[in-house]
Amino acid sequence: MANKPEKVSTPSEQAEQAEPTEQVEQVEQVLPAQEPEKVSTPSEHTLHAQEQEIAQLLKGQRKVKIMIQSGRTPSEQCPVALAVNGREFLIKRDVEVEVPEAVVNVLRLAVEQQPIVDIQPSTGEKNIGYKSVARFPFHILAMESDEQMNARLKKKTKAA
Repeated sequence: MANKPEKVSTPSEQAEQAEPTEQVEQVEQVLPAQEPEKVSTPSEHTLHAQEQEIAQLLKGQRKVKIMIQSGRTPSEQCPVALAVNGREFLIKRDVEVEVPEAVVNVLRLAVEQQPIVDIQPSTGEKNIGYKSVARFPFHILAMESDEQMNARLKKKTKAA
């Protein structure tokens, strides 16, 4: 009688057939179940108070009259949406609007990288570089003076 050759199993087959090892049990012992951390969420009252504080800070800033230019593409003709400390602004293009100075700062910081292709005439080699351009080109038409700002703030405090 001929002996049947013993089947040699691969490591992956051995792993499939194996029972849970002591290593797995040890890991479970090392990493006991933990209670999830409690995350505190601000109350509606706290959020409302923060919103009011931000609104007051923006109202106390110098007002700037600007105009955001429209572009050639449809997306460059849509109103511009931006936010300052959670306060949202939707600004129409090609229309004079008065905004807090912080909005102008956000517009100044909104830049995008535009590719520039430079072709060497002698070799025909293309070099691609990038330059920063304003994402929302705009003009400052007028800025509130210190005297105008103080008068506006005094008028608002008297009315309140």
